[in-house]
Amino acid sequence: MKEEPIFSTLHPGLLFFYSFTIAIFAMCSLNPLYLGTSLVAAVLSYSFYFCVKRALHIFIEGLPVAFVFAAFNVFFNHRGKTIMCRLFGSAITLESFLYGLCSGIMLLMVLMWFRCMDVLLTTQKFLYLFGRRFPNLALLLCMTLRLFPKTEERIRCIRQARHSLESTFDHFEDKIKNGMRHISCLLEWSMEDGLDTADSMKARGYGSMERTCGEEYPFTGKDFFWLIAFLILTFLSAFAIFGKNSVMQYFPGLHFSADIWSIILAAFYFVFLILPVLWEKISEVRLFWAQKKIQDRRKKSYE
Repeated sequence: MKEEPIFSTLHPGLLFFYSFTIAIFAMCSLNPLYLGTSLVAAVLSYSFYFCVKRALHIFIEGLPVAFVFAAFNVFFNHRGKTIMCRLFGSAITLESFLYGLCSGIMLLMVLMWFRCMDVLLTTQKFLYLFGRRFPNLALLLCMTLRLFPKTEERIRCIRQARHSLESTFDHFEDKIKNGMRHISCLLEWSMEDGLDTADSMKARGYGSMERTCGEEYPFTGKDFFWLIAFLILTFLSAFAIFGKNSVMQYFPGLHFSADIWSIILAAFYFVFLILPVLWEKISEVRLFWAQKKIQDRRKKSYE
């Protein structure tokens, strides 16, 4: 993962508003136009915050999960008029398959967005927002949000350690045994870490008095500017997703319609999603030209 993004220097309230809005928009639309827009933006953001290889890896590994969703949906949902085949007397329809596939892709996309938002909205900022009024709930949510990236990092460390100690496994039974050892190590590590965390919290007097925050985040003029920008882009994105410019109907038959305004609104929605990446790239370009100007001035002074 890269250094702390410039976008995370905004007020934690704005970061929470941005993260919450993106999560809601990602979960509220199965329209292929906006679903594809959000998926592309999620892959680009994940590639920027981590790396392209990890983004492609999680996307390729998540595609089978989407197809599993589609398979479950065709077995329990028989609506739709395009029958592909019949299995045990039940109709397998194209509409239910595509609906399940889009639902699985939406789940994968939401997980990627939450992983990206974990970079922007850190634990300290989350506790700053909700730690004083709701200390127990804020702590529980922080620990829950940290669970996925922390577990992923532990699995990677265990896999590398086991790979350095043991040879490669060619047989299927050996792979199963090795996977069970990984799970056992992960559970032991997690339980031990939980006990250490509980002892540390008890030693520091957690819950004995009102929680204080070590950092303060004043609301500046820059935050007010971005608040206005967020509100405008949120309104346009909500009008795109919940409006009637682009309609996708799965049942009883597939029907998709879109006009020029839906394309324009999708473009605004895409800009809203990759706003942190755009800001970072613009800052890098400005820094590059500023350094170049300084170097040119030094060359002229030497001449």
